[in-house]
Amino acid sequence: MTKRTARGRLLNPDHRGYVRPEVDDKRSIVGNIRDVGTSEMERRLADLRNLFERQCQYHEIEHWAGSVLPHAKKLAAGERLVLRVSDFARDCDRHASEEAQHLS
Repeated sequence: MTKRTARGRLLNPDHRGYVRPEVDDKRSIVGNIRDVGTSEMERRLADLRNLFERQCQYHEIEHWAGSVLPHAKKLAAGERLVLRVSDFARDCDRHASEEAQHLS
């Protein structure tokens, strides 16, 4: 685990109610206290940290990769990332893995 993804509780919301934790050097809005429950915001933050750690290991870097940031923003907004793979990839795990690595 990299140092920059220190585990901890959510930060206090800003004056508008947005909770904006920092993962690496990027802040992401994981919710507003008026709209999203604490457990949901914690899940979103955990997903962001997990994505950051996995992309650091895969790319052997210590910062957000530009190609991963749009997906991180979707996770912070509560969207689930669904990777579509070809019919061939459903039968061949190796091919499915290769397709999943090419996020677009």
